Amino acid sequence: MHILFLAPRLPVPADSAMDIFVLSFLTEGVPPLTVLEAMACRVPVVATKVGGIPEMLKDGETGLLVGAQDTDALRTAIETLSGNVGKRQMLTNLAYEFVQANYSLERMCKANKQVYNEVLSYVI
Repeated sequence: MHILFLAPRLPVPADSAMDIFVLSFLTEGVPPLTVLEAMACRVPVVATKVGGIPEMLKDGETGLLVGAQDTDALRTAIETLSGNVGKRQMLTNLAYEFVQANYSLERMCKANKQVYNEVLSYVI
């Protein structure tokens, strides 16, 4: 297994380039799109439980969550996924289904249309 440390401005590599996506923020205000991108690419995610990340990543179901400064838990989560192909596949399948159900283009367009219709109902 190879470990890539990516600069903040580089795009997330294609799913075939990664075995595990790790996002270890100490704080986060808005859920980062990179988590959803990894999930959509069927790459298992290990992330810290900060900001909105727990809203999109359910620990043990669609990824693994660890405390923001818990380096031992982060190491354990990475080791768990690197040594267990079955667990990685289970997480990636559930994560992919979650993204498709909640963040697909069709779903997002419907949600945006609903917001526009609601706003227009106040204006008209």
